[in-house]
Amino acid sequence: MNYLCLEISHKSLSLDKLQTLLPNEEQINSVYSDLIAVDKEVFILRTCFRLLIFTKNICKLSLDSVLAKLNIEEKVDFYTDNEAINHLFKITCGLDSPFLGEGEILAQVKKSFEVAQQKMAIGTFLQQIIKAAIFTGKKVRNQTSLGKTSNAYASIASGLIKPHFKCLKNKQILIVGTGKLGVQLYNHFHNKTNLPILVYSANDERLNNFCASKKAIAYPKDSGRVKNCDVVLAASNNLNDVPVVTASNQIIIDFGMPANIKNNGSGLYIGMEKIKTIQQQKNDEKKAALPEVNNIITQEIEVLNFWLNSRAVVPLIQNLKAQAELIKQEEWNWAKNKLGSLSDGQVDIIQKMINRIAGRLTNKPVAKIKAFAQHERSEPSIKAFKEIFDL
Repeated sequence: MNYLCLEISHKSLSLDKLQTLLPNEEQINSVYSDLIAVDKEVFILRTCFRLLIFTKNICKLSLDSVLAKLNIEEKVDFYTDNEAINHLFKITCGLDSPFLGEGEILAQVKKSFEVAQQKMAIGTFLQQIIKAAIFTGKKVRNQTSLGKTSNAYASIASGLIKPHFKCLKNKQILIVGTGKLGVQLYNHFHNKTNLPILVYSANDERLNNFCASKKAIAYPKDSGRVKNCDVVLAASNNLNDVPVVTASNQIIIDFGMPANIKNNGSGLYIGMEKIKTIQQQKNDEKKAALPEVNNIITQEIEVLNFWLNSRAVVPLIQNLKAQAELIKQEEWNWAKNKLGSLSDGQVDIIQKMINRIAGRLTNKPVAKIKAFAQHERSEPSIKAFKEIFDL
């Protein structure tokens, strides 16, 4: 195998620093153009938390030049061969996300895979690897508790709101803050209500940009209080004790540390202390599923490796079968000239017999060469196979 993967991620860099390094769509297109060549395969995954470039038949020197072009000088993690495949599987299953078991990553891998296919950057081997990773991610989500509960803030907020409002249709939602969490909350909730989501921010420029890029309305700052909002989701790092008078039917979920909202009313207020408790409970549930998840990943990688190793000897198998086909044809040509006039039934029987003999002579060697390919030190056996059959 010749697989190489590079990654910069939240594990080694702060999110603020990471955001300044992650390439935009134009830069990703440029990377694809630089790396795609004959017999080379490239897959790029770019999320809010990582940049991953997974390649086949590309040397580290080429990836170093990509990093230089992207002006990335910070710590970069490299993975090779089986280690690279294992890492991709863990990412796709949500084991390497800031929130353990995050479900969004599976959709991101799928979308990135589609982009790579459109760019003709994916060949037979990389396509099979990524498909297997996606299949494993789905299996983990469907068969284990890792995928049946979410510890992401937006999902926790949704669970807290549900007992208060069984349906959010025609409910007014206000998001306080336009940072990363504010964006996540918006993306999670904007299809759940018929009303535009209101947004509040202390930064006018960020507020205007946020509302311009989404179906959101800026909340007037001079209101002095949050009025006519059924749900308030506070997710700002730049506010401190915003005074809010709430009605009894309102719910406020405050992700601020320190708190964004100072609740002076009778509405339901939920702060980070309770949110952290819920998140820890969900983390514990997910951690309990890890042995089962890792077992699924191990099993699926074994299946994948069998396919990858078998594919490595496919040309030999094709040559062996082509050789057998040639011998069959030569022997039939010789025999039919000796046998004279034959009925269609007799010809059919003889040809079936020739095929059966050839099949019985090649089936065991084919099975053996596939078995040889599964061993780490398979080269001597494969070389001997080639010499024996003159391939």
